[in-house]
Formats: sequence, C-alpha cells, structure tokens
Amino acid sequence: MIDLASVTTSEDLTSEVLTLAASSSQELKRLIMRMGEVARPEQGWTKLLKVIARVAAAEWLEGDLQVDFTGDDKGTSVAFHAVLGAGIRERLFGVVYLQVPIDELQRAVVLTPSIIEPLQAHQGLNRLTLAAGQRVGNRDIPAFELEEMAKGDGERITAPPPPDLVIDEHEVHTRPTTPPLSGS
Repeated sequence: MIDLASVTTSEDLTSEVLTLAASSSQELKRLIMRMGEVARPEQGWTKLLKVIARVAAAEWLEGDLQVDFTGDDKGTSVAFHAVLGAGIRERLFGVVYLQVPIDELQRAVVLTPSIIEPLQAHQGLNRLTLAAGQRVGNRDIPAFELEEMAKGDGERITAPPPPDLVIDEHEVHTRPTTPPLSGS
C-alpha cells in the first residue's frame, strides 16, 4: 500500500500509484479523495484520466464504468458509477470535488482522446461523461427477431379518452392506424 499523503503534486502520480488506484474501489476512492485535497488548476491533474481508463478494464468492476464530471471555472465534481445494465447504475463512492476547472479536463480529452481508451467521452456545457460503448452487461447487444404475432394483426384504432376527460377535440387522435409492413 502506498502512502497517499506523499501525493502532493501531479508528478507524484507515478505508474505505480496509478496501478494501485485502479486495483480496487477502496484504493480508487483513497486516491480521488486525496486529489480532492491537493489538486489545483493547471498543475497536470488531468492524469486522473489515466486512472479512469485503467479502472474501465479492471477485473473487480462489476458492469461498465461511467464517470460523470460536472463543474465550472472554479472546480469539478466527480462521480464514479458501475453501470449494471437495464438503466441500473451503482455509485462506487460519494462525489468528490476537485479544485480543477471542468474545461481543463474537457480540453485534455479533446487534445488526447487516447488517454481515456476504451471509454468514450460525451461533453456538454460544464459537463463531461466518460462511459463504455453500447453494450449490455459486458456483451454486445444480441440480434433478435419478432414473432409474426408480435407484429400486430392488421388495422387498429387508438382507444378513445375517458368520457370525463376534457380535451380540445383537435388533440384527440381517433383515426385508424396500420402497423408498419414487415421488413420496414
């Protein structure tokens, strides 16, 4: 175990420290919390992105990694999640605030996108999300076919609204609809 009290600058984030931080959720939490204490703008703390890339491929992580950054020109909140599929996310530990502007992290991803591989970046105003691609539980989305009965049985009519519901008559759809032809 490395004494994280000795981590005072981004230069202290050696390969050994990065590897240790990616080895478990507890070690990752220890490093991120330490960064919350010592990180300042324009000091190279974007090395955090290297740790995140290593965690994305870690054996201990259940599901896919998603890291959400939200912030402004003063600092950034970082939240780590395990995406378990079907819209279920589990937070790995509490949100940590870094005194590093969000644009510094966004700029690092734009200038060196390989730093976050195998993750993909999704950026917006004052936010950055690093997440895996479209997969379901570490597997590709399976191909499937609908049975003929599931495609519909011809023309249908939308159910009328309940009699006590007051709606402008131009908003109610009462015309028949036809399901799409198979293969379209």
